[in-house]
Amino acid sequence: TEEFLASLDRVRNDKKKASVLTTLLAYDNKDSSKKVEMIRVDNDYTTQVLYRLGFSWSMTAESYITGFIGALSGLCFFDAGGDDE
Repeated sequence: TEEFLASLDRVRNDKKKASVLTTLLAYDNKDSSKKVEMIRVDNDYTTQVLYRLGFSWSMTAESYITGFIGALSGLCFFDAGGDDE
């Protein structure tokens, strides 16, 4: 957690990288006068309807996640224009 927060602080102070993470940083509530609440999402009903209609899917495997991250990396998704990381 400490390493992540330190990295987040570095990104916040780098204009090129901070612009890529604006949605993530928007929920970083440093101002205690503003209250940020996450909206609860519940898709149980939709999942049950789809299941009854014969649509189901398997659990996501580690190989899928690894491939997905590799594909994003190949598209330079993680490149924020900085030379230090």
